Parts: sequence; structure tokens; C-alpha cells
Amino acid sequence: ILEQHYSQSTCSPTRGAVLTGRYPIHTGLHPGALLPLTPEGLIKDAVTLGDKLRAANYSTHAIGKWHLGVCNRDYWPTSRGFDHFSGFLGGTTDYYMHNMTDGYDFRADTDVDYMVNGTYDTLLTRDKANEVISGHDKNSPLFMYLPFHAPHDPLQVEKSYQDIYSDIPSEPRQIFLGMVTALD
Repeated sequence: ILEQHYSQSTCSPTRGAVLTGRYPIHTGLHPGALLPLTPEGLIKDAVTLGDKLRAANYSTHAIGKWHLGVCNRDYWPTSRGFDHFSGFLGGTTDYYMHNMTDGYDFRADTDVDYMVNGTYDTLLTRDKANEVISGHDKNSPLFMYLPFHAPHDPLQVEKSYQDIYSDIPSEPRQIFLGMVTALD
């Protein structure tokens, strides 16, 4: 399914291309990143890598940033080949409060997950991935789609990561570098 170059200049088209092996013009995502509450998403007849691997008896997990459709559950990861999803559906949220333009956006499968409110997104995503890997039966195949939010805006990071770069005069640059370090 992956035989070409899939990176695009923005989030949604790249995600759709990676998951389908198709150029954005063929996935409905060619205009660019989906704006909050856009009533569109990855076209519903597109077969994803999750679909293919689930059909081959893989346990499939999507953890992190989805950004391939919010307004219809048919666009959500659990309708697109993933047995489980932990993350947010939109394009960006506050890293701690998980709010987007019009409300809270963090899911455990299809349910809103308020238990993670206040937890830094990068560490939350890392910990969930570790939990899935450590809890997975090693005798069966696993596919994990792990798109981290960082270092996307808004620029937010735990102070301990920002402090590593206190010698850099620009605070936004300190935060950005801290975000990348937290991701690493």
C-alpha cells in the first residue's frame, strides 16, 4: 500500500496519504488541513492501512492526533480500521486541557475521556503507546499508528523541558525546543 512519496505541506493531506497510500487529490484532502468542525474528512470509501492490517488479524491502534474528520463518526479512527483510539480528533488542542475551538477533544475509542484533562499531551501519548505495547500479546501482530501532536501549535511544554534551553534568549524558541525534547 505504501509505494510512493506521501509527505505534504500540511497535516490532514499527509495523514490521509500515509494511511491510504493515495495522493490527497484522491482522498478528498487536497485543499489542505481540515479546519475545526469541517463537515468533511478522509473519503469514506478509502481503504486505510488500518483496514488492511485489521483484515489480516492485526490488533490495530491509533494513538495521538487524528485530524481526518470530526463531524461524522464514519470519519473516526474506529470506523477507519482501528480497533482502538486514544487521542483527539481535530487538528490541534491545548496540550494540557485538550480543548479545541468549540470544546473538549480527547477520546478513548469513541467515548470522551475527561480523565486525561490536565495531562501534557506528548507524555500522555507516549504513556498510552507504552501501555498498548506492554499489554499486547506478543504472539499476535500489532499495528500502532502513532501521530504525535508535538511540535504543533500552540507552543506549550512542561517547564522542566523548557528550562533545558534557558540559555536561549527567545522564550518561544525555548518552548519549541522543549516540545521536541519531550517528543524525543
